[in-house]
Amino acid sequence: MRLFIAVAFPPEVKTALAAQTAALRRAGVRGRFSREENLHLTLAFLGEQPPAGRDAAIRAMERCSAAAFPVTVGGYGTFRGGRDGDVLYRRIEGGEALAGLHRRLSQALAAEGFALERRDFRPHLTLARGVPRAKDPLPAAEPLACTADAMTLFLSEQIQGRRVYTPLHVTAFQ
Repeated sequence: MRLFIAVAFPPEVKTALAAQTAALRRAGVRGRFSREENLHLTLAFLGEQPPAGRDAAIRAMERCSAAAFPVTVGGYGTFRGGRDGDVLYRRIEGGEALAGLHRRLSQALAAEGFALERRDFRPHLTLARGVPRAKDPLPAAEPLACTADAMTLFLSEQIQGRRVYTPLHVTAFQ
């Protein structure tokens, strides 16, 4: 099973992001856009795991207490991709509360035996993959604010040609 841990966004934020994404498409931005229901902030990508990996991830999540904290979906950015094109994202600002949660979760996952990515944590929300390098600036991105009040363990599956994220466990913040 392919697993990841993320902060899920409330429906009203996902709806606003979908409207902003539609504006990008109208402005001529091309790529494989994330579906509205799949928008999230990844805290840890765990990859393919046996069933015991799900239980280990849940144990790690439960050891990471946190208070709910504000997050802001900020401006656009891109990660350079390969031949397929770039990844278009929105920056996520969550201050020390988000950075601290990521550190604690990474330590708890490592203690459970997970091999995690060594890259620096760059909080973002992926909007699209396979985006050609833009020559023109993107339209302004209206910031969106919400509260991160839980983290969720998701199962990621390809079902009938679509990526589907199924929540397996939620750890609520205080």
